[in-house]
Amino acid sequence: MERRVTPTSIGAAIRRHYLLAVTVFVVVIAGVDWWLHSAPREYTASATFTATPVTSLLESTGNIANLQETLAQLAKSSSVLSDVSARLDGQRSVATLRNEVSGTQVTGTSLIRVRVTDSDPQTASDIANTVATVLPAHDPSQGLLRFAQVDPARPPGTYTSPDTKVVVLAGIGLALVLAVGAALLYDALTDKVETVGQLESSTGVDVLAAVRRPRRSSTLPPLKSHAAATDAFRALRFALPLAETDKPFGAVVVTSASAKLDVSPWLAINIAISLAGTRRRVLLIDGAGSAKAYFSLASHQAAGLFEVLRDDAKVEDVLVEGPVRGVTVLPAGRAAPDSANGQLEARFQKVLDQVAVHFDVVIVVAPPLLESDDAKAMAIGGSVLLAVAARTMRPAALGSLVRQLRAAQVAVLGTVLVR
Repeated sequence: MERRVTPTSIGAAIRRHYLLAVTVFVVVIAGVDWWLHSAPREYTASATFTATPVTSLLESTGNIANLQETLAQLAKSSSVLSDVSARLDGQRSVATLRNEVSGTQVTGTSLIRVRVTDSDPQTASDIANTVATVLPAHDPSQGLLRFAQVDPARPPGTYTSPDTKVVVLAGIGLALVLAVGAALLYDALTDKVETVGQLESSTGVDVLAAVRRPRRSSTLPPLKSHAAATDAFRALRFALPLAETDKPFGAVVVTSASAKLDVSPWLAINIAISLAGTRRRVLLIDGAGSAKAYFSLASHQAAGLFEVLRDDAKVEDVLVEGPVRGVTVLPAGRAAPDSANGQLEARFQKVLDQVAVHFDVVIVVAPPLLESDDAKAMAIGGSVLLAVAARTMRPAALGSLVRQLRAAQVAVLGTVLVR
């Protein structure tokens, strides 16, 4: 499934991984700050002088601008820079000066500006003034220009490179881009379903409800206050018969997508309690052995489903009272679940046929889909209600599970997001 990047998805990724985004932003800004403090400084000084024609005859020829431009370009010539280097007692070589010195004519004026960029502010001003002094001696007009210093160079008070404002703005921009990029990349690498929209789009199945996960998976706090009174399970109860109009009930196999957070026993029991609150006769079958913690110790030690599947007990002899009135439980039994695997598909439907006539609804707790194929086998001819714990499954993996269920001719009643 194509993952679209939208402003909404970007915002969601940043919210999910804001610590990563903040860390990246801080690290980049710290790196920029370190570079600003450690980068070599360069200082720029400039000296300005005038080059005006001596006679009006020269001005009338129209060659003044060309002479002035030529004079400015001579600032980088080897002859001028050799003289400058000599006057500075060799502090800077000709090659170094050629990289530091530039001369320009100020357009529309007789001004010649010499600019020098050096690592030392005093040296930069000394070089600029020396170049301005030496240049008239290399006058290409052979004395037809008059020179006068207008603005001698002074040691600059601050550096011109690196440009702090530009670097800071660029650093902030880079930090923001990398922070958002890191959040998006990490979100893509750890892409897990956590919203109703993500669950629905990844499975193509209606999300019947979104409920909060229990604080402790081995307890059932809603039992004493009856889960049927909670809004989430009331909505789920109403959604169940509407999800498949031609077969509103029958065996509803409740299974989790992943064993990482198996909430199917908790979900199935709450659904059973909610349905029992509407005076329906509900049978809850523990087909995974994972619902034992919700029942009495006696039901743990009694025979149950796995003994029935092995013909070691009769189904009517192993039924026990559920946690509330209207709920009957077929416990898993004493036998290990694996011992019934070879007989599960062949015998489970027969067991359902025997008990279904006595109940309005049959809810089955099945092992997680990624753990075994038991849920598929139990749901043949029935429906699956898929519980998905938020942030435990990738969208592609969920889509694959639903396709496998449909390929096995199993109807998917809907999904429930457990947050």
